[in-house]
Amino acid sequence: MARKPTDKVSIAEQVFEWIECHPYVRLALKKGLVNYSSLAREIQSELSIKNFDAMIVAIRRHYEKLQKVPNIDPGKIRGILNKSQLEIRTAINVYILKGETPPSLSSSHYSHLIRGSKFSVVITDMKLDIGAEKHEGLVEVRIRSPEDIETEPGIILEIYQKLFEHGINIVETYSCYIDTVVIVEKRDILKTIKALSELGIQ
Repeated sequence: MARKPTDKVSIAEQVFEWIECHPYVRLALKKGLVNYSSLAREIQSELSIKNFDAMIVAIRRHYEKLQKVPNIDPGKIRGILNKSQLEIRTAINVYILKGETPPSLSSSHYSHLIRGSKFSVVITDMKLDIGAEKHEGLVEVRIRSPEDIETEPGIILEIYQKLFEHGINIVETYSCYIDTVVIVEKRDILKTIKALSELGIQ
């Protein structure tokens, strides 16, 4: 969320932060699809900024800044997603460890270990009595894409954005070369499949 305006933060900084916290507005602004006055009024209603002209100037400057950001090629992205395939695995459990030694994972079970700077995450089809936090009975959705995914920017953003549009919370996510994995609640699996099918992923 954008921070509330204070005397220490300039109008330009407030406007920039608001736009960056609203990715759809940011994309529309980059493409030149936004009326500056309408956007300024929307931001003004939320941030209570009185200087309307300064807001217009800030929006224009942010538009100019966005023109330096490389464009994503929608055609290439859709081409890769149309060649991607879904794999679904149920009864997945996620255990979040802090200060614990991760267990030895059995090779006979489906298991992954992800080590972070402060936490470790165990993803497995086994039920374990470990973790400061646990999520059990989840569904793993694996998106297997062509190797082009490695060199084409914007594909993961497209996937996450589509799931967001459908109100789907990603419990855990990771990638491994051509595989993009999202783990969701069981109740969200049909919505997830529908959302990804809208991207051409089958």
